[in-house]
Amino acid sequence: MTRTPDLLITNACVLTMDADRRILWPGWIAIAGGRISEVGAGAAPDGMDTGRVIDADGGVVHPGLIDAHAHVAWGIARCFVPERFTEDEVFWRFDAPMLATVTDEEEHLGTRLACLEMALNGTTCFADTGSASRELSATAEAVEAVGIRGMIALLNGDAFDGVPELSMPTDTCVDRIERSLSAFPLGAGRAWACPGLVGMETSSDELVAAASELAARAGVPLNVHKSFSPGEVHVCRERLGGRDPIDGYRDLGVLDRPLTLVHMNLTSDHEVGVLADARPGIVHCPSASMMYAIGGSRTGRFPELVSAGVPVALGTDSTQWQNSWDLHRAVYLAATVHKEARGEEQPAIDAESALEMATLGGAAAVGRLHELGSIEPGKLADLVLHGRDRPEAHPAVDPVGSLVFSSGSRTVRTVLVEGEPIVVDGRSTRIDHETLYADVDRAGRGLMTRLDYRPGGRWPVFTGQA
Repeated sequence: MTRTPDLLITNACVLTMDADRRILWPGWIAIAGGRISEVGAGAAPDGMDTGRVIDADGGVVHPGLIDAHAHVAWGIARCFVPERFTEDEVFWRFDAPMLATVTDEEEHLGTRLACLEMALNGTTCFADTGSASRELSATAEAVEAVGIRGMIALLNGDAFDGVPELSMPTDTCVDRIERSLSAFPLGAGRAWACPGLVGMETSSDELVAAASELAARAGVPLNVHKSFSPGEVHVCRERLGGRDPIDGYRDLGVLDRPLTLVHMNLTSDHEVGVLADARPGIVHCPSASMMYAIGGSRTGRFPELVSAGVPVALGTDSTQWQNSWDLHRAVYLAATVHKEARGEEQPAIDAESALEMATLGGAAAVGRLHELGSIEPGKLADLVLHGRDRPEAHPAVDPVGSLVFSSGSRTVRTVLVEGEPIVVDGRSTRIDHETLYADVDRAGRGLMTRLDYRPGGRWPVFTGQA
């Protein structure tokens, strides 16, 4: 029988990420109707007839990476915030003033920039706990324009003292969530909505419970920041009479519904047991913790969570917390920083585990493990093809080690979403790079001027003027 896929990828080193973690070297992938139809080792069958063929030339092909936590709308504020800031200064000297003045156009440009950066670096899907301040249409339009996938949200909180741009009545938050879910339902496009909460003791139990119910009804996870910093955890434990933050969520019943907890930089041994039973999605953002010495590598228990079978994903976070949407950086850090922090050569998070976190863990965090995260028949054809034209890819003896520790995003050449090439030869097929960069630079300078904000502390900048 002649099989006629829409696209055939041949001569590839296929990191399947399937149940057996097979590496097909060489291997081939057939794509039909936007999904993977067949995967095999060696040369493609002679009876497979197709007009479109990509010869991977022996390069690595893996599932598209999934950035499970990225505040995309704040893209034009990259490197505004000095790394000398404390956590409180980031919130009060940058976040709050920016949210009071940022425009829809600036959020749209920021999202386009973030999505383009992700695509060029091999990320095909992301989850945003909330960054668009007023409405989601500009965010969704930017996602669709670049061609990646995004689980997007408005940032909601009803107990954020002192920041009126964030804190709203509970009913208003619930209404915003309901309208977002209705406007951008799962399955209607490459951007879909989920309930997003600021969390971190800025969302009442009433709001958390209501958002959780809406998430379950819509078939998407509740996406919320949790246990980010020592101060937050201290306040939460005082409120709960000394019990751990996850105990409070268990009391509310939200652990029994679709849930993704972002950060979890402070986790007790007791909480590891609770999370191992409930198995919500957990998102580890190593660079966001390291930027301001929050302590995720010291107190996050991420190796224990991975060992316990909890689906742990990786995220980059927002510009003011890490300044890059290259998830390969998070993969590298996850595979190394816990060894350094603990002085252990054999932690649970090694190169293979870190890559699983960026693919399968991410798919679980966005509630689409049945469609994303591995190269298997029936799953969506979201794929990343790496070239071999960089020194970091050689010698070609260990594709996983090379990808995690050496080549990373440097060798990304082609990116497919549903079989559509959205990046070819390292450039977007949909976005004019230079026009976007010019628009982002203009908007970034305008936002910085309105904020009357200067990072300061760098070496003198000489303009050449007398």
